Amino acid sequence: MAPARVSWRRRRAERAQGMIESALTLPVFLLLLFMTIDLGRGVYTWVIIGQDAEIAARQAALPDNQASDCSSINAVTTAGNGITIAADPHSLADNTQPASTPTQNNSGYLYLNPAQATADPPASHCTNTNPGNGSPARPHGTVSAQVGFVFVPWTPIVSQLLPTLSMTASATVETQY
Repeated sequence: MAPARVSWRRRRAERAQGMIESALTLPVFLLLLFMTIDLGRGVYTWVIIGQDAEIAARQAALPDNQASDCSSINAVTTAGNGITIAADPHSLADNTQPASTPTQNNSGYLYLNPAQATADPPASHCTNTNPGNGSPARPHGTVSAQVGFVFVPWTPIVSQLLPTLSMTASATVETQY
């Protein structure tokens, strides 16, 4: 009868050991999982802002858009790709200020150079019937679009180590007019 009793106690001790090992490794596993998710979100955001910069520059280089930035702004702000991009307040016609950094976390700004927007903020001029009255961009020149984005990780430990990451993507295209 003694050997059966030892066997029962040994199994109980092994179960307790397994529970303790699981309790110790589960937080580390979850931390690695969420850090991987944050890394994936960061890479996704970086790719998307690069694509948004390319789209905005291509739109601004078209002959139909030489007197207005509305097509570029609308193409980027309505892309529906899961990130928030707005027109940069410094992206105005005849403005020499550099692109500004977004003020809200997990949001970005689109900066066009040379800009045709005449309203402040630039996106407000796209809602009326006379969208732009800026002078056309120089013919046979280049148009640049820059998207700046402030990325904040979800994982608390990562967000304490890296509170915000500023991402920037730009694209330059020759005008087609």
